[in-house]
Amino acid sequence: MDYRPDLLILVLAAFLFFDIGRLQKMYGFIAVFRPALLLSAASLALLFATRDLGRLQVRLKDPLILLILGLLAWATFGIPAALTAGRSFAFLTGTFVKTVIMTVVILLAIRNERDAEFLLGAMFAAIAVYGIVTVQRFEVGVGERYGELYTYDANDLAQVIVSVAPIGIFLLRSYTQKLLKAFCWVSLGVLLVLMVKSGSRGGFLGLMAALGYMLFTSKTISPGKRLGIVVVAFAALGILGSQSGYWDFIGTLGNLDEDYNMNSHTGRMAIWSRGLGYLLANPIFGVGIDGFMSAEGHLSGMQSVLGPDVGFKWSAAHNSWVQVGVELGFPGLIMFSAMWIGLILRARKLSVDPLVSARVRALGTAVTIGLSGFVVTAFFLSQGYSSMLYTFVAIVAALDMVAIRGPAVAPRMRRVRPQGVPAGSPAGAGAPAPSLPGASAPGLGPPAHSPSAPRPRPPALPPLPPGPRPNGRSDGAPGSGPPLVVRHPRSRSYR
Repeated sequence: MDYRPDLLILVLAAFLFFDIGRLQKMYGFIAVFRPALLLSAASLALLFATRDLGRLQVRLKDPLILLILGLLAWATFGIPAALTAGRSFAFLTGTFVKTVIMTVVILLAIRNERDAEFLLGAMFAAIAVYGIVTVQRFEVGVGERYGELYTYDANDLAQVIVSVAPIGIFLLRSYTQKLLKAFCWVSLGVLLVLMVKSGSRGGFLGLMAALGYMLFTSKTISPGKRLGIVVVAFAALGILGSQSGYWDFIGTLGNLDEDYNMNSHTGRMAIWSRGLGYLLANPIFGVGIDGFMSAEGHLSGMQSVLGPDVGFKWSAAHNSWVQVGVELGFPGLIMFSAMWIGLILRARKLSVDPLVSARVRALGTAVTIGLSGFVVTAFFLSQGYSSMLYTFVAIVAALDMVAIRGPAVAPRMRRVRPQGVPAGSPAGAGAPAPSLPGASAPGLGPPAHSPSAPRPRPPALPPLPPGPRPNGRSDGAPGSGPPLVVRHPRSRSYR
């Protein structure tokens, strides 16, 4: 069946090109019109005009959405106690509130499985366009890596690549149009080139996590294809990396003793250690949302240690959990961790649920693979409030709600003797057992859904041999003895 997205889904897809794909940064003349703001406002208007919000408001009770709303509320409550209240208030109202609003809009806008697939495809296309423009405009020499790009740095770029590349592979397998397949092939090739040019070690670890998850746990891709994808990825990295000095960057992972992240006061280990101190000193509300860098400057005491003649960088957390914990305290850290666990489990459930279509299982697998790479890279980056993360939450939660689930396999019928009859006593004769609604005979398949469809009756129970009956009759005639009771085991209910 052909799929046609409605206007709201098209507007949200365009919004993702600007929110995640940074299209307005690449073409500065577009930024004058503030397209992300206009598209978000248009999506809100279309949501109220085209969706039955009274019926859809139950989606807001989803645990993942409640955790996001809890993070927003806790960040709001912590503003008065923030280390730099003005900075925290500006970030809350200017960035995080907008992210949460668009998360809810996407959650409520998705009508069916194909809407969710379309928006995930828009995420992949947005990063692909970003990558194509980046390759054209930014050059790096041998032994060099990308620096600051269009709001992404090299490590951020590697993170979004490992997150959306599995979606591109899914689209490549599911599309039949040659033009779309060609776009997916070109895009995946460009993203692989960008991965090499980023020189990101965290991105490499995230890619290994994604490939490892796919190779050992994915059930929707045949083992041969899984192994083929891994071989092709390593071969491409080997060829491209050998020509750019990529493996020189990755090789430093084997010599961490001399890495600045391990032995410098500006390295990640020192920053995380100081972050733990900030968290223990402010365990309830933290230092305020977007306040980690302020904590580095005001609470670390490093400037007095280094002396007035030595500059000290106010660093980001370089770890999403350290970032959220320091800025929102232990309650925020717990909610953030619970959201991550729930997101991965929900995506994993979609990838293995036998009651959903094969297409939804494949899409769930692609998202789970992407999230496995995202979570590893997030361990080295400050992405606690990333719009891409919350977009994934909205799409996965909505997809789980709208996915069409088929009937369960008909359970076997069990003969149960009435109460009061000894365990060894014969019961009943050869009368057919009553047919229960929803039950089906062995071998006849699942019950029909249409009220008018004929329902098969279970086969007649075999007659018992002649002999004494509990009621004194011994002719073995139908109806002899107490009747047989047929129980239908409780089956799972579905939304």
